[in-house]
Amino acid sequence: MAAPRPSSEDGDQADDQEPEPLMLQPQWQKVQLKLKPDPYRVAKRVFPLIMLHGFAAVLAVAVNFHTGFRLQLPTVVHFLLGSVLGLLLAFRTNQAYERHWSSCKTWSEIQTVTHNMTRVASQFSRSDWQAYTAIVRFLIAYPIALKQHLQRRRDPSEFRSVLDMRDIKAIINTQHPHMMILSSLSMLIRPMRLRDDGTGKLLALWTKLEGGIDSLQDAASRLNLVASMPLPISYSVHIARFIFLWVVTLPFALV
Repeated sequence: MAAPRPSSEDGDQADDQEPEPLMLQPQWQKVQLKLKPDPYRVAKRVFPLIMLHGFAAVLAVAVNFHTGFRLQLPTVVHFLLGSVLGLLLAFRTNQAYERHWSSCKTWSEIQTVTHNMTRVASQFSRSDWQAYTAIVRFLIAYPIALKQHLQRRRDPSEFRSVLDMRDIKAIINTQHPHMMILSSLSMLIRPMRLRDDGTGKLLALWTKLEGGIDSLQDAASRLNLVASMPLPISYSVHIARFIFLWVVTLPFALV
């Protein structure tokens, strides 16, 4: 037996209910799945190793102090390990700065493109005010949707001042909310090309707006690449090995 359909009042109340925020997890991340990240996760993993190396260093110093035994390890080995480790850390720092600078330039490009599209869309604000306001609302919502997509979360409260509840529900329930906004913008400006009177004015406006949509999609792809691509495993493996060797040889280089 089919479930009874809700009345119109119940349906209106259901439409007005705000959807719950969602938390999405990157597929490549191999850590414990939690809704909230653990601020002490790194400390919990590093603290036992620090205690182990500290105990080994104290033991080496105590043996040398009481018995005079000293491992004949050339100090140049320790210095060479430190030099290589410094180069690896410099490469990783440069890569992190490059990712940060690339993200900053992309967000600046998104700001420029959205402002230009708003200015171009104002050309037909008198003839089609409803379409103009819809374009502006979606352009305001696009950076919010892209930010939430990159952070792997959904927060409908950030859209309440821009979109109506029906649009918010559609954006929240999709896997790629920023792409849905771009698709909506393409459908909003599609009639402009069909209504061109032969002068080419509306066709030129449509071309500029469609080019802006392409630029926004390209920027989203670059930001998604930065957010979803982990650091090369070779960097992590080499740095971990050289740090281990450097810490192990440190007590013997000092005593």
